[in-house]
Amino acid sequence: MMKRYPNSFLQLVTFSYIVVVIPFLLVSVYIFVTLETLDRHNHVVITEVSETSRLSSEITEDLIHLERSLRCYEILKNVNLQSNVRGFFRPVCNS
Repeated sequence: MMKRYPNSFLQLVTFSYIVVVIPFLLVSVYIFVTLETLDRHNHVVITEVSETSRLSSEITEDLIHLERSLRCYEILKNVNLQSNVRGFFRPVCNS
């Protein structure tokens, strides 16, 4: 088998340049694809975090409303409590 050598110094430099540049191009393409994927994941995570934050504040409000409703129910159910706090919880229980 015969080895092939460059005919000139310019061919040697060109071949060396191509051998060095091709891995850099492949790495650049890989990095670009990876960054695009990370950007998509980042967008999804930010959207989910904002939705979670919004729902967290909503559940806090719902729990406060539930506690208020349960207290009104306990007052309306217990006759002794009704006589003790008559008029105090009336605005709260009517809402």
